[in-house]
Amino acid sequence: MLLDAHKSMKRLGVFFLSVWLAAVVEANDFPAEPLTLSTALSFAEQPHPFTSNARLDLELAKVNQAFHGSSNRLDLEALIVPQRVDQAVSGSGGSFTDSYATLRIRHPIYDFGRGKANQSHASTDLAIAEHNLKFVQAARKIEIMQRFFDVLIADLDYGVKNEKMTLTFLRYNRYQEEMDMHQSHAEVDVLDLETIYREAFVVRQAANFERRNARRTLALALGFTDYVPRDLATPDVSAYVTREVPEFEILLDEVLQNNHDMKQAELNLDKATAASEVSKSKYLPQLDAVLEATNWHRETGSRNATSVGIQFTVPLVSGARKSRDQRISHIAVERARARLAETEHAVRQKTFDLWQALTLHHVRLSAAEVRLNYRDQYMDRARALYELEERSDLGDAQAELLRALLESNRVEYALALTWSELDALMGKPVFPF
Repeated sequence: MLLDAHKSMKRLGVFFLSVWLAAVVEANDFPAEPLTLSTALSFAEQPHPFTSNARLDLELAKVNQAFHGSSNRLDLEALIVPQRVDQAVSGSGGSFTDSYATLRIRHPIYDFGRGKANQSHASTDLAIAEHNLKFVQAARKIEIMQRFFDVLIADLDYGVKNEKMTLTFLRYNRYQEEMDMHQSHAEVDVLDLETIYREAFVVRQAANFERRNARRTLALALGFTDYVPRDLATPDVSAYVTREVPEFEILLDEVLQNNHDMKQAELNLDKATAASEVSKSKYLPQLDAVLEATNWHRETGSRNATSVGIQFTVPLVSGARKSRDQRISHIAVERARARLAETEHAVRQKTFDLWQALTLHHVRLSAAEVRLNYRDQYMDRARALYELEERSDLGDAQAELLRALLESNRVEYALALTWSELDALMGKPVFPF
């Protein structure tokens, strides 16, 4: 029986060793901890479901641009017609084999602007895809930054609620002990304090779950499904805190000149215009060089024929199709122009909202700094009174100091996020530190 137990322990040890080794191997692909904000933001460049469509659009645009920019327009086709035909001479009766096969090579010589229109459309499409990928990556950085800050705020919030719960427990426990020893407190007073403690415990537990949820959300934003960051380094966001807020008109001018949405809308207008030219070019003439080699097979004999020539194709009548295509193209251009104007209005409003938020954050930051300074000095006084064995609310002072620190950090992180959104609007790097 001891031998069986030894074997079981050995197998269990091997199992845990293999699990530990597997974790070590997988951890090599994970970022080192404490996780810094700069390291977290570097994952915005990595493949992620959020950027997959943008990357695929870019690959598709590159394929189309390479095709329309290529000088290889050679078409090679084969035509095989196995057939039997009746005798051409009246009264001769019967039929005979008249099969033939043709190999045709065609190469355009001049397309009267058709190829140029296609190239312009493909180049505009490529510019849109490249620009969109950069914006998506910038949006990913802002998302990661927000999730990173959410973890830090959740940790601080948990600390505040944990301190509050600890204080309520100590008061309840002291009353309980005093009541048990001296009967100096009524049971209803003890129950009142226990109720306060239990409610604080529930709040603390909810804050603890929020810490876990914030970390898992950050992991998904980074692109991980089997890794949850535990230890995060507090970032230095002082560059955003001390950054001067410009006048709204100055900020708006810079945004309108470099804004992603505006550029996308302008490129979409260029694309619609290029598509209109492509639609018109379908009805332009085309000049091709054609080489044909044909082989006939008849029961009475066979013959070969080779021809080289120039083929000039001119569309003559297209019914209502040409008018329809031109009208659709015109509507697409006008719609793109309307969306450009609509985008400008939205960008102006977004810029004002962010500028207003910056101003309000600075006001809140001033109040938070005064509160933090007050709570810090109050904490020092409470500690001094406690050391002198005088009546002191040291615990409450510590809890309020943590709360002031939480609010100060919350405002600083809000400032950093708002500035990052504005940087993205202006086409600037997000968190270039």
